[in-house]
Amino acid sequence: MRILVLSDIHDRINKVKKIISTESFDIMFICGDITNFRPLGDVVRYIKLIRSITEAPTYFVPGNCDPIELLENSFEDMKFYNVHRRVVELGKLQIAGIGGSGITPFATCIEFSEQDFAEMLEDIKTKLEPQKPLLFITHNPPYETTDFLYSGEPVGSATIRSFIENVKPLAVFSGHVHEGRGVVEVAGSTVVINPGPAAHGFFAVVDIEDNKVFAELKSAD
Repeated sequence: MRILVLSDIHDRINKVKKIISTESFDIMFICGDITNFRPLGDVVRYIKLIRSITEAPTYFVPGNCDPIELLENSFEDMKFYNVHRRVVELGKLQIAGIGGSGITPFATCIEFSEQDFAEMLEDIKTKLEPQKPLLFITHNPPYETTDFLYSGEPVGSATIRSFIENVKPLAVFSGHVHEGRGVVEVAGSTVVINPGPAAHGFFAVVDIEDNKVFAELKSAD
């Protein structure tokens, strides 16, 4: 199975169309920030533009720059599935997700405290099938993974990091920290992937074969 991974589109839908047009993939993950502080109607418009190019099933979580209404909206009729606080099956795998960012100095649209994250993650854990490999989509990266600012300061979520160390997903897909683009391993088994901002032409292609993860960071520019 090949996954096209995008994050932090921030309204640059033409970049996304270019990426989609040049890559082959089975499904797509979007790790939030589809918009840049725009209303829900613009999210729908972007989805329709994406659907004019590919019919690949798409799983997403909202980012902190997306409209808060997106937390409760999914678009199954267009095969665009919101996995925020949800668990869905994908063949022999399962997908779960959590959107929004941690608390920022900028009062963005969707922000959660570490306590909020803890409560949502506990809810997700009750829905998981423990024996089924998990692909986890989150906008906010786990602490000390792909969350380092240019200054070297990590700004990810310790609560999400703890969840990963406990649950041990097969792979984690995140965004939010644009300069944190990279692929790292956590807890000896979980691959954490930040594809970088699609707004700048960055993305990742991930192959899952026999529960092994092969990730490649790529650029459309």
